[in-house]
Amino acid sequence: MNEQKQKTDLNENLAGNPITGKKSKVNKIFTTIDLISFITLSFVVFGILTLGFLVAPVLFKDLNPRPLASAIMSDIFNRYYPLAFYSIMITTAVELLRVILRYKKLLKEKVLIFNFLIIVAIAFLTSYSNFVLLPAINEMRLHQNSPTLWTDARFISIHKQSENYAKAIFMLGLIPLCFIIVRKKADE
Repeated sequence: MNEQKQKTDLNENLAGNPITGKKSKVNKIFTTIDLISFITLSFVVFGILTLGFLVAPVLFKDLNPRPLASAIMSDIFNRYYPLAFYSIMITTAVELLRVILRYKKLLKEKVLIFNFLIIVAIAFLTSYSNFVLLPAINEMRLHQNSPTLWTDARFISIHKQSENYAKAIFMLGLIPLCFIIVRKKADE
């Protein structure tokens, strides 16, 4: 009898109790993973949306001279990208935990692999932007006169690459966010 109760308790801990509606420990872990991923990935995705698509165009349109607007946006991005990097590293870590916990179901759940690979791609793009593009832009801003900076072909190329990476991070980031929302709706 005692052994049967232990098996029942173990099954309830792993799968939950459908009668009482009590969630399983595994369910709670995946809910926590979803919450952490959603918050940290939202910071990255919607930070880029806010800064790149809303703040920068308004700032460059309304603030003259252009070098002043450039300096302000540079300061903002210098603060944002390290936070975005840490956020995406947290997202990558918890999504890796999800993959590890569900490794037996990976072959059946190709969406899980696809979702994780997208997050890894976002982590790469964010890291490259943070550690390569942003320092290159800052270096060029420090060593050139501001009026001639925007006519320098190398600066324009790096700046355009940075913009394209930000757009890719934004677009790719929407996919895992949608997966999280759809997964939560399916669980209800």
